Amino acid sequence: MSKVLIFGLSSQVGDALLPLLRDASFRVTSISRQKKLNEQNIVWQQADFSNFKSVETNYDAIISLGPLDAFAHWLISSNIKTKKIIALSSTSIVTKKKSPDPIERELAQRLHQSEQLLLQQAEKAAASLIILRPTLIYGMGRDQSLSRLLHMAKRYKCVLLPKNASGLRQPVHAADVAGAVFKALELSGFDQLILDLPGGETLSFEQMLSRSLQRHAPKTIFLRIPDRLFELILRSAVFSGFAIGLGPGFFARLSEDWVFDAAPAHVALGYQPRPFSP
Repeated sequence: MSKVLIFGLSSQVGDALLPLLRDASFRVTSISRQKKLNEQNIVWQQADFSNFKSVETNYDAIISLGPLDAFAHWLISSNIKTKKIIALSSTSIVTKKKSPDPIERELAQRLHQSEQLLLQQAEKAAASLIILRPTLIYGMGRDQSLSRLLHMAKRYKCVLLPKNASGLRQPVHAADVAGAVFKALELSGFDQLILDLPGGETLSFEQMLSRSLQRHAPKTIFLRIPDRLFELILRSAVFSGFAIGLGPGFFARLSEDWVFDAAPAHVALGYQPRPFSP
């Protein structure tokens, strides 16, 4: 039975991955800050990167579903060996690279540096590496984008959107990302792969939000307003603490198309994401 070490199994992608692991022939050690009960073939250990101590020195695979930078630095400093590394990154490495928001630019740079560290470490250790880059993840109610907007809609019964919010998106369900991680775990005969994981449907930001509101907050009033007015309202909301994280980068991307190719992931992993269904 293959030994697998996983960080971030308590995440939204981890929630979707758990059922797949329970029915698989892997012996899983899951590291989480939360205390959890062991189950079937899954042993939970309460720890984080700073204090995790493993009785094992060798795993068949190590998976990261959490912060990429923390994982990359841990892996480099760890004496644990593995044949395979699977890590979640994000298409934010592309979409936020030239953001007007310095915090978002720093995130994109951190993702890039982390991916490079993993590539170097995998080559040094002669390990296989798959880096997966999902787009906007939804489906478990724990994301920081759609779920956050829906929460605001339910609270205020109104959503404002600028007239330029026509940028294309490909939201991906957490279960489809989890499925790709599981397929990567089963995959053999590769060296290093970096694969985008877009959702199965391309639609505008407005369409994505409208469909979400129809499903989860149907009584919400949807208003389109001039771009400049929306920007001023957004700035005021951020300054007041009502829209932390929705700064100039968020506003700029509303008019930008961010479309990624799922074909390489389909060829490598049989990846077939579902259409957007909030």
